[in-house]
Amino acid sequence: MFYLQAWPFSTQDVVAAMVVLFQNQKNRAMEKSNFEDTIHSENPVLVDFFATWCGPCQMLTPVLQQVKDRLGKRVTIIKIDVDKNTKIAAKYKVRGVPTLLLFQNGKQLWRQSGVLSTDEIINVILEKSN
Repeated sequence: MFYLQAWPFSTQDVVAAMVVLFQNQKNRAMEKSNFEDTIHSENPVLVDFFATWCGPCQMLTPVLQQVKDRLGKRVTIIKIDVDKNTKIAAKYKVRGVPTLLLFQNGKQLWRQSGVLSTDEIINVILEKSN
């Protein structure tokens, strides 16, 4: 499942959306296409690979909300549950969570595992993107 809704949303919204989207196999192919389309955006796209059981991943949620609040439409932030999306996690060699990847025009510009501060993430986005 590729959760492509822009922030803001709660952790409960993410879990509820995952349950609904995983019930239909046809949605998976469509979502993969949406993911690929999204990371090919001219605007930077920050992808948060997470797991629902991961404490640091839960700590990152309000940080990402603050990033979105401060950057607004200048960035798209999406979350991908690695337990539900093993193929995409493997494609990007995600071995630990949380792992953040920054894309623009389909190119991976940056990656980092672990929890970062709001300012650190904003600085990376502004520094690495066009």
